[in-house]
Amino acid sequence: MRRTILPFLGLLAAAPVPALAQAAEDAPPPVLVMNREQVKPGKMSAHEKVSTAYTALFVKANPETNWLGLTPIAGDDNVVLYLVGYPSFAAAEAEHNKVEAALAQNAALKTEMERLDGQSGDLRNSSQTAWFVYRPNLSYHPPKMAEVAKSRLVNITTVRVKPGRVPDYLDYFKGLNAAREKAGASWVSTAAYQSSVGAPGGTFVIFSFSKSMSEMDEANAKADERQKAIDTALGGDQVVKMRRELISEILVEPSTTNLYAINRAESHPSAQLAAADPDFWSPKPATTKALATAKKEGPAPKP
Repeated sequence: MRRTILPFLGLLAAAPVPALAQAAEDAPPPVLVMNREQVKPGKMSAHEKVSTAYTALFVKANPETNWLGLTPIAGDDNVVLYLVGYPSFAAAEAEHNKVEAALAQNAALKTEMERLDGQSGDLRNSSQTAWFVYRPNLSYHPPKMAEVAKSRLVNITTVRVKPGRVPDYLDYFKGLNAAREKAGASWVSTAAYQSSVGAPGGTFVIFSFSKSMSEMDEANAKADERQKAIDTALGGDQVVKMRRELISEILVEPSTTNLYAINRAESHPSAQLAAADPDFWSPKPATTKALATAKKEGPAPKP
């Protein structure tokens, strides 16, 4: 994880560098780095332990380095994702250099990092890092920091557009988002990114967040009603049919949506993100609560 976490992002509104302006704190970061690790079957628990150790080590080296760790619920059961966000590519490079300098100046940290590098390598089949840029025109009412902080699940839709058809894809989404606005689609909140390096050209990833899987039940129950509202706003059945034919011509293959859980143990959120939901991100030790309760209630009665 080490070599991949240095150059990658802390996810939608989890801004890892203080250079971000106050006004931009609630906006998705302009640059997103996504690391995809394929863990060997049966090694997920061991991988999580090593990842947690990495988190503790990075906090010592540079507390400003933040990220979110995602573990699979639906999709490839052995793929773990790490997300880090930056205001620019230059800021990502500066953060990388800062961490490298901290490790170079601390022999103990460097030794521990090398040890964890070895352990992590033995637990993975592969690792891939891709860089993306935020596309506001493909997003729709993207989530605010507080919404991300209180979320527990992330849907990630991956789309591959054919060469030369990106402008058509942008036009397609322009019409879709206009229809969403007309229909008052308050249930939609997405942040979209386009690949820059490390992924095939024309790759887009679209993020949406939820607090629990009960929101999926609500979405399924209201799916027909919501789709009808969007279709009507688009212009009716004939227009919708034409759009379906168009999108099938634009995409390389059908889009894929995978569901991930936000893994607190494998994440290092920014102070701002953690403060938005401290009960989840900074829970009080259970032992402290138990001791306080025991002291309040007094000793147990004698038999």
